[in-house]
Amino acid sequence: TGITTNHFGIPGAAEFTMSMYTRAEALRVRDTIFGSMEIIAGRSDPNSGGFTVVVAGGGATGVEMAGQLAELKQEALPKTYPELNPAQVHVVLVEMAPYLLAPFDDSLRKYALAELIKRGVDVRLNTAISEVHADRVDFKGGESIPVDLVIWAAGVSGNPAIREWGIPIGRGGRIEVNSDLRVLGEENIFAVGDISLTVDTPLPQLAQPAIQTGKFAAKQIARLNRGTPTEKFEYHNKGTMATIGRGDAVLQTPFGLKLKGVPAWLGWIGLHIVYILGGRNRLQTLLSLTSRYLLPRRSNTIVGDVMETPKLRAGAVDRR
Repeated sequence: TGITTNHFGIPGAAEFTMSMYTRAEALRVRDTIFGSMEIIAGRSDPNSGGFTVVVAGGGATGVEMAGQLAELKQEALPKTYPELNPAQVHVVLVEMAPYLLAPFDDSLRKYALAELIKRGVDVRLNTAISEVHADRVDFKGGESIPVDLVIWAAGVSGNPAIREWGIPIGRGGRIEVNSDLRVLGEENIFAVGDISLTVDTPLPQLAQPAIQTGKFAAKQIARLNRGTPTEKFEYHNKGTMATIGRGDAVLQTPFGLKLKGVPAWLGWIGLHIVYILGGRNRLQTLLSLTSRYLLPRRSNTIVGDVMETPKLRAGAVDRR
């Protein structure tokens, strides 16, 4: 059924934010950011106003997005748009919890926070968004900040269409399943991946749970076809990781191994290359990463369609 962005019922979030959960959404975010830079660079005074991006959500997606935006500001922007002052670009990461990266060890959380701050990201913990507008974000407590773009990285929810199916729906709009991944009250319906919620032991909405539950459900269907009882699903945690920027990441395994900085970043790259399908694709990716990170730095900016931010579309800014 697929999933969709979870806006948690916050007014304006669905209308005035962008998400990063599909390839199409990621390209739209990229084109909007660089489209904005094109518009700003074309003004009579490019540095007459700033550009503020708010990233909502301090999980792996939010941390990685904020880190990449900081890297864009520090490295790509001066090469692509030398007429712009990088100091005019502000990256704000908002998280309602008192820490980033909830699934990680506290030492890795603190490390990620310090690294983002060092890269110039304005990290706001214990901060909840109450409403999103085309040109500003309101926080619970009364504070507001002007924004040009809000990137929503606060989580995903089940496809709203499943609510019409008459099956049990739990937290986050996910289908409730038993330990064998069959939908509660159903004998021949399985739900796996982000869309499913194991009532006894909820799984994180990550790639590994989706892969493992998919394979497990296939085996259980075969068992039912043979007239054999189903089994209980056991999740094998292979660890989790998040990148912060060039040469920087955090990584932890269920066996107690915790890495940060360059070792974790190299592990992140290596693991992603291993899981790419096809030897040719792995080689191309390896060469591309080598060119990007090991050879002399240069701008690899791709300026696609010049797309406007919600603020520009609403006419809340002077284009001149």
